[in-house]
Amino acid sequence: MSERPWSSEEIAERMQTLHDEIEEAHHELRALGDTAAKLKWEYRRQEAKAARSAKGRTQKDRDREMFAYQITPGFTLADLGENRDRAAAALEAQETVLKAMGEQVRLVQSLHVTAREAEPGGRR
Repeated sequence: MSERPWSSEEIAERMQTLHDEIEEAHHELRALGDTAAKLKWEYRRQEAKAARSAKGRTQKDRDREMFAYQITPGFTLADLGENRDRAAAALEAQETVLKAMGEQVRLVQSLHVTAREAEPGGRR
């Protein structure tokens, strides 16, 4: 099965699309980073409050009390920890997306060079 190579115009369109997608992904990365940082800070703050309020006789009992510590009714330190971990995972996933987009850019740049060389009068 033979497919025709992309034209220079198609490559330029794809590069512009990638540029726009990368810009959007950077904005999302920044927002995810802010959220992850805020949750990490809030978790540490609430963890310190929970540690001060824990009265268990053993460390294991105090740890159980800390994770059950009610930040607001129905929302515990353990819940906040889960939110913090999800935000960190989302941030890591977005970083991976941006790395993959960078690889796409390198591939499209390579296609551009190849297409230019294949055009009549192109560099050889």
